[in-house]
Order: sequence, then C-alpha cells, then structure tokens
Amino acid sequence: MSNYALLLVIGTSLCLSGCNSAQTTPQAASTSALADEDAKDPIKVLEAFDTSLQAIKSFSCDVELTARVQAQGMDNKVVSAHTIKIEKPNRWAIVHQSGMIGGTSISDGEQVVNYLPALQRYTVEETSADDAQGPDGMGVYQTMGLMGAAAFPQFFLEGGFAEWLLNGVTDSEFLGTESIDGTECHHYRYVQGEQMQWDLWVEIGEHVLVRRFAMLPDGDSPQEAMSISVDIALNNWKPAEEFSEDAFAFVPPADATKVDNLIEGLGRRQEPPPHPLLGMQAPTFAIMHLDGEEVALEAILGEKVVVLDFWATWCGPCTAALPGVAKVAAEFEGEDVAVFAVNQRESADEVRAFLEEEDLDLEVLLDSDGDVGDLYAVQGIPTTAIIGKDKRIQVVHVGYAPGLEEKLKSEISQLLAGEELAAETVEDAETRETEAAADRSGG
Repeated sequence: MSNYALLLVIGTSLCLSGCNSAQTTPQAASTSALADEDAKDPIKVLEAFDTSLQAIKSFSCDVELTARVQAQGMDNKVVSAHTIKIEKPNRWAIVHQSGMIGGTSISDGEQVVNYLPALQRYTVEETSADDAQGPDGMGVYQTMGLMGAAAFPQFFLEGGFAEWLLNGVTDSEFLGTESIDGTECHHYRYVQGEQMQWDLWVEIGEHVLVRRFAMLPDGDSPQEAMSISVDIALNNWKPAEEFSEDAFAFVPPADATKVDNLIEGLGRRQEPPPHPLLGMQAPTFAIMHLDGEEVALEAILGEKVVVLDFWATWCGPCTAALPGVAKVAAEFEGEDVAVFAVNQRESADEVRAFLEEEDLDLEVLLDSDGDVGDLYAVQGIPTTAIIGKDKRIQVVHVGYAPGLEEKLKSEISQLLAGEELAAETVEDAETRETEAAADRSGG
C-alpha cells in the first residue's frame, strides 16, 4: 500500500526530528524561551527544534512507533521501538529493540555498522564523511523504508530537519495546549500537499521536548474505505548524557551474518516462503459474477488454466496491477484460460463505478464476505493465484511489482504447454533456506 508506506517513512523521520530537538541545552532555543507569540507559531517552533539539535552535544531517548491500517474488515497494527544515543561529532547508536519496522545503525567514531534484524544481516565500514547519508548506497526512500529511525544520523549530528520537514508544507496552525501523561504541551498541525497532515505535541518547559507525533491522511482522501494512522511516543529524554565506550559497540546476534552490501542481502533474504497452498489442489467455490450469474470454479477446473486475482478498489497496489491483469486476459482470449478479478468485501455498485472510471474490462467475481479469500489463505492484497489444468495451484504472487503482466503471460504459457511450476518454486525456496542456514553457521 503506497500511502501506508509513505506514512511510515515520513512518520519515522518526523519522530526523529522531535528526538533531536528535545535535547536542548540552556543555550539552545526552547518553547519557554520563545515569546508567547513565537511559541504559537508552528514554523518558528520547528526552527527552534533545529536550533536545539545543533546546540546539544549528546542525548538519549526512546521512540515507539505504532502504525495501523483498517480497511474492509482488515485491521493491521504494527508497533516498533528504538533507543537513540547521540554523541557529537561522529558517534551514534540508533538501536532497533522490537517490531517489524526499522534497523540498527551504530558508529563508534571509527567504524559504522548497519544491521537489519528482519534479514539478520549487517555491514561494517570505516567511518567517512558519507556514512550518515544512507547505508550501502541505498536511495533515500529505500533507506528510510528499511532502516527506519536508523536512517537519519546525519540530521542528529548536523541539523537540517526543519528545512526537510517543511518542504511541501502548505499550511500550519497552533491548536492550543493539551495534557499528555499529566504534562502540558503545545499542539501544532502541519498540512503537506493535498491529503497529508501531521501533528506535533511539544512539552512546555526548560527544553524543546516533543512528546508525541501523529499522522493521518486528510479527510478528503479518495481512499475513504481505508484508515491509516501513525502514532509515535517519545519518552525518557536525557539531555547532555555521558555515555560509556560500550554504548557505541555492536555485538552481532548469534544468527546474524556479515555481508558486504545490505541491498544484496535484501534481495536474497526477502524472498517470501512459498504460499501454503502452492502445489496443492485448488479449493473450489461458487460465488456471484458482477453480471449477476453464479460462477462455480469446479465447472472449469481441469479444462482451463485459471487466474484468480484478489483485489479491492481501495488498495493502491491492486489498482496498479489491474490494467496488466486485464491485458493478460485479453492476450489469452479464446484460449483455455480464465482470468477472474476476485473483489474482496465490496459492493457491486462500488466495483462497477470503479471499473467504469478506470475503463477496465475484467471478469469480476464478488467475494462479498471474503470467504474465497480465506479459502485461498489470502493474507494481503493483491494476491494472484494461477491454477494449472491439473487442478493444482501452480503459482502465487503476493503484492505488485512492475513486470507482473509479462510474468503472468509467461507462466500461463508454460502451464498451457504442460510444464510444472510449483515444484520448482518450492525447490528454490528450500535451496535458499539451506544457503541461509549455512551462512548463519559460518559454513
């Protein structure tokens, strides 16, 4: 979900800006030091955050990020936590503690370690001027998405958060004071683009201290069926903290592997395990077609190669994939191939309006209660399953990536020619796991 990913990326970066600015020294700007009028100016407060960041020499804090997506009966919640220790000019420890989002970045002033817990891989490089600009040459958005909080040591060390955060901001306002855990805080709102807004709560006291960050899409978002939220708690501030030497030491976990490049490690280890139904007999069902007729899968199993693309109108990757699915259906029209777009939990009117607006010609099945999706173990959409003439599930794609259309055409052609695809996928997965186990054991 592209909007979800954007929220996580921006949300994590904003929480870090608050972390830095909270660590003000007596010489740095603070909300209490600002004139009342300036303290109510969201732009000047952000600039005060940056001033604080550049003035402070060392600090630590804890960051907990909660991201939630709710749509059409789905409710996904992810919580991730980091601890942050900064000591200028070139030492930091941004450590992933728990959750699915983010990584660890540690510099002792001589070497930089970047570690991705989800991949159990890390790199070690000599410290250089470019170390704080993203691990292993990754692009900025890839770096943010993979490393989370650990993607931003350069902002902690050098400042620049205000300029970066205010890029694209079209409006802002002071919303008054609120209590967070018994502490009075200023509340600010920033509008970014047409459909994005984010709020900050800043503690009123000796230092500029961001206590909470929250982001929601604007109420006019076209994806009204989906609710996405990001909430970040900033706790346990310790300005001017003195650190021991081992605070910036990295001890590799027993199951972690040292690699030369995190991108290469990502490409190898992010291959998902085979779908649990891959190679198994396809479950049968009977549901309504968008035209009002009932479609029974059993009636065509064995006679045709069947493609089931599970999707919804509110799902960005789904709608990005659908034009390609439609082209695949047109490519094999008149052959022993049936392509169905299986809509998840939406009404016929919603689907018809979407297809008309997007000018898409597809055979749509209405999985109104999500029962067929459950039958096919669909955990996320889009999911595309291809059933061979042997009535077995030969291919399952989860998610959308460029090139899916050509991949589907190739796989359908192979199945029409009688080739076996599921066994090869399972075998490849077993090989990857064997190699990964060997890497972890050092062999």
